[in-house]
Amino acid sequence: MVELKDLVDSYAQHNEIFNELKKVVKDEGDEIKQRFLAEDISKFEGDGFSVSMSTRTTETLIEDKLLVLLKNSDIDQDVLSKVVKTREYIDFDALEKAIYKGDIMENVVATFDVCREVKETQVLRVNRKKKKGE
Repeated sequence: MVELKDLVDSYAQHNEIFNELKKVVKDEGDEIKQRFLAEDISKFEGDGFSVSMSTRTTETLIEDKLLVLLKNSDIDQDVLSKVVKTREYIDFDALEKAIYKGDIMENVVATFDVCREVKETQVLRVNRKKKKGE
């Protein structure tokens, strides 16, 4: 079994190489795309590889703008009320103030834990050790 110290050192070195390569790959990919666009080509063959580029278009509606447009249009109010909905949400600042002031009973506040979701995620942070004299 590999010593944890050795595993951590190996991971840190590989992660550093990975991050450097990820930047190189992104930069090279961006340059290839720019050259493809400048030369008006969509495919190129190298010695051992071929690269092709296509354009992917995705569309989403901007909900805030659509909401304003619909409200300012001549749509029948019955239709509009079926299309435009009101979302309820918790104003956490107001909730905190109400709890502090005692407007919400303690027995109700005690039940809030059933609404709590806890997620645990393991995170590794890597820092290079400074060599003596640095």
